Amino acid sequence: MRKLFSILSLVVLLVGVAAAQPEIDIPMTFGDGVALNNQIRFGLGLTMTNGIDFPWESDLPPFPPAGAFEARFDLTPYAGSALSSYQDYRPAASFPFSGTVEHRIIWQLGDGNTGFYIGYNLPPEATILIKDELGGIVFNSGTLSGSGTYHITAPLTSARMTVTYTNIGNVPAPGFSLSPASLNFGPVAVGSSSAAQTVTVTNSGTLPLSITNITSDNAQFTFTSAALPITVPAGGNTTVDVTFTPSSLGNQSGNIIFTHNAPGSPTSLPVQGVGADAGPTFAVSPASVNFGNVSVGNTVTANVTVTNNGLTNPLVISSAVAAPGDFSVSPASATVPPLGSQVFTVSFTPSAGGTINGTLTFTHNASGSPSTVNLTGNGVAVFGLIFAQDTVYNLEDSSYTETMQLKSLSAKAQALQFRILVNKSAGDNIFLTFQNIQKGSDVSDPSWVLQYNVFRGPLTSNGASVDSIYVLLYNLNQNGGLNPGDYNDLFKVKYRVADLPALVDTARSTFKITNAEASTYQGFPINITPSRNTLTVLATNRVRSYGDVNGDGFIDILDLIDVVDHIVGRDSLDAAEFARADIAPWTIGAPDPTPDGFVNVQDLSVIQNIILTGFYPSGVQVNNKPEVQNNYLAKSNGDEEAKLILYLNKNGIAMHLDSKVAIRGAQIHFGQLPDNPGNVNMESELGGGYYFHQVDLLRVLMYDQAGQKYIEEGRHYLGNIPFTIQRPQDISIDKLILVSLDKRKLTNIKVEIIYGDAPLPYDYELFQNFPNPFNPSTSVMFTVPKNGLVTIKVYDMLGQEVATLVNEVVDRGVYTVNWDGLTNQGSYVASGNYIYRMVAGDFVKSRKMMLIK
Repeated sequence: MRKLFSILSLVVLLVGVAAAQPEIDIPMTFGDGVALNNQIRFGLGLTMTNGIDFPWESDLPPFPPAGAFEARFDLTPYAGSALSSYQDYRPAASFPFSGTVEHRIIWQLGDGNTGFYIGYNLPPEATILIKDELGGIVFNSGTLSGSGTYHITAPLTSARMTVTYTNIGNVPAPGFSLSPASLNFGPVAVGSSSAAQTVTVTNSGTLPLSITNITSDNAQFTFTSAALPITVPAGGNTTVDVTFTPSSLGNQSGNIIFTHNAPGSPTSLPVQGVGADAGPTFAVSPASVNFGNVSVGNTVTANVTVTNNGLTNPLVISSAVAAPGDFSVSPASATVPPLGSQVFTVSFTPSAGGTINGTLTFTHNASGSPSTVNLTGNGVAVFGLIFAQDTVYNLEDSSYTETMQLKSLSAKAQALQFRILVNKSAGDNIFLTFQNIQKGSDVSDPSWVLQYNVFRGPLTSNGASVDSIYVLLYNLNQNGGLNPGDYNDLFKVKYRVADLPALVDTARSTFKITNAEASTYQGFPINITPSRNTLTVLATNRVRSYGDVNGDGFIDILDLIDVVDHIVGRDSLDAAEFARADIAPWTIGAPDPTPDGFVNVQDLSVIQNIILTGFYPSGVQVNNKPEVQNNYLAKSNGDEEAKLILYLNKNGIAMHLDSKVAIRGAQIHFGQLPDNPGNVNMESELGGGYYFHQVDLLRVLMYDQAGQKYIEEGRHYLGNIPFTIQRPQDISIDKLILVSLDKRKLTNIKVEIIYGDAPLPYDYELFQNFPNPFNPSTSVMFTVPKNGLVTIKVYDMLGQEVATLVNEVVDRGVYTVNWDGLTNQGSYVASGNYIYRMVAGDFVKSRKMMLIK
């Protein structure tokens, strides 16, 4: 990972409030590797302006002659006149302050020096982003925090620095927070009261909190508390019990409103619940069922769901009866528990042609019994030579077999003939290829002879063509034909569905039966004209265009990176890419998304979930096009672009990467891995690690959703998943994708598997604590590549030191330290956010943790 090394340790001064003095004062250093300017300062103040604020800022004379180093802030774009200064303080309407402020830096280098260095040491509430004047085309620092140095090697003389402040400049005040932030009582019987739920009010500030009043805006929600007014000391808490007593059915909501002396008063606690019937109740969905057209003698089914919304009493369905006899239902009785449901399967088997109406009748112990569901269906008489199905749904690039039947044969047939037309109906897409036709079990006897000829049209680019197949079937024995009746397995027709274009989700084509004739052994004709002569084939692309942003036929890590670049403004999607990326919101179970016209983090989340689970939100499985097989485990001859080194042991999976190019994203599928990582915290040097376990497959994604982090060429730590593995030697690598910095999938990758512990670390690293949020304790892992002094300290959001976790010389290695929420003085800290910071030589890194009590 790129590391930015500090050339000077800096101290951030949060200056107390005074007339005309900046409240936020942050020092920096500018240098060219030889000369150094440590007078640079920026910040915020209630009385500051965008121009010169004397005596804290002063306008500087022009730059010295070329060859001498100089660097300063240019105030001209913001002040409206030509001004420059070593200090640049900006106005803040109030504190604490949240927002962004832009500064312009200008410089000239000394003779012979080729780089400009910006040294920074930022408070936890501030980050900076440094770009060239073209918006980051030449250089872009990414988001910088903590301490370090940014080195600009481009031959430019100016840059824009954007400072993002988050709640900086807190003044002493009480704090007010609620845990939990809302209450949901669920269903409660009307007229009865729920069990009380407790909400904790915590004073996260530095002055006493005074709660002067508590009210409810819905009388169905009541509360009890300590006597008002309630005084809560800094760091302390008090509790309020809330009870729900519904007076009417349905969803109920309200607010418990707290009036207090902390910022943000009054504060509302949202509360909700459901006024429920004690029951039992009867509700059925759907209210009617239409089975549509069904061939006589065939059976189709539909589900009907009965729900008991009663809170305490079971719903007893003593009988479920469908009439007339063309309809049936299962089960015939059931007991539905409170707030439960029961699925009934209704079958329709028409005995004759025409519309058939019926009812499904439920007899039960709820009011309104009996309850009915209207049923209807249309029986369709079938006869002649037909396909067993009229419509089939198939995936592209595969072969399939369909059955032909002979229905209602009226006389003994010695021979029959017919034609099959392929891709020949109006509106057909040409993607079907006829392969062969074979005898079915009804004519398997050797006395039956099957002959056919294929007349193919010109081949299209996908290998399909418009074909006509002439078929003849006859029996060698005199009067040895088929007796009158039905034959459900006469022929087997095998065909192939071609590969559909990457951006075509579905396509339609047909097989059509024509010229169907039969005869007796005396030569008399028999009518076998089909009652339906067409088999419609609906082909589906193995990868639907939803989420396949780049249109390459795969939904994978590269599509995520394309979306990230669009969100952060690094690259823009064209119209087609935008349409394939805009798939949010997508309701679970809905067949298609409802695009909102934006491509943002919502779409990123949906695509990530599709990749990890292997399913669209509709429940349809993702079927990526067949991939070129890569023998990742083949012996390396040194020509690979990258090598993934996996350390597999009973304590988890550690991943290292040795690459000849910079890597921005990784996708790995581990097979034959029944052990579930559960909710362990995955670390990755690519910024974020995400995984999903299903049966014996673990899918892993590693990339930065902010679009900033990448791993440089060379050997580096990639990531770690700590969990118990019973048989690490069984794990296989089912898929591996590495994406380079220029958004290219590497094609020559090798994998080295080592069954044992990972080697000692190559880099300093401070990992996210686990668990997070935590209560009462958490663990922090860090790595040290060489012996030296390491300090890890915990700070509150005001920047005050709370606890020291590590302050000693440690050897090279991987370490874990626990924090039990105690301060250096031995008292427990309050709930809230904290910053923990590691310093080891030039390495400085901070992360955020949350304690919830």
